Amino acid sequence: MRKGRRKVVIDTNVPIVANRRDGGSYLCASACAQELMRLRSNGTLVVDAQGLILAEYRSYLNYKGQPGAGDAFIRWFFNNRGKADLCKAVHIRYIDHEWRQFAEFPDDEALANFDKADQKFVATAIAAAPENVVILQASDHKWLQWSESLESYQVKVQFLCQAELERTKEGKKRN
Repeated sequence: MRKGRRKVVIDTNVPIVANRRDGGSYLCASACAQELMRLRSNGTLVVDAQGLILAEYRSYLNYKGQPGAGDAFIRWFFNNRGKADLCKAVHIRYIDHEWRQFAEFPDDEALANFDKADQKFVATAIAAAPENVVILQASDHKWLQWSESLESYQVKVQFLCQAELERTKEGKKRN
């Protein structure tokens, strides 16, 4: 991998929001689209070798690369997945545990309620160590409560729509 390329794991909600398919704001969609373009020019996408992240992308994005920025991202991924400097696949291991699905996911009670469907993103980021990998997150406010615990395991989460997530979180508290 070329030095200086930013390594990222991208939660599926980032390209979905970039496509404007989730009801989020234009500002949030724009931030997501810009990060996807930044990845294409100066980043390395980190995914799991088993294809779990790819399978989730396939459920929500159009391989033809249109009509949205998220669709263009999945097309870019397919065109470049064999190029090690642009796409890196790491192995994660399933385990039989009460609340953890992957050996790489932290065995930490503070993360016991972490969404099992999202554990693959964290496990993938950890499996890429010792490289610094950032998880891009757009619209899942629940990640806010876990970001501090994740940082103690050198997992950095970048919230692309932080203000909207905070408002959503506060709104859920009031209800």
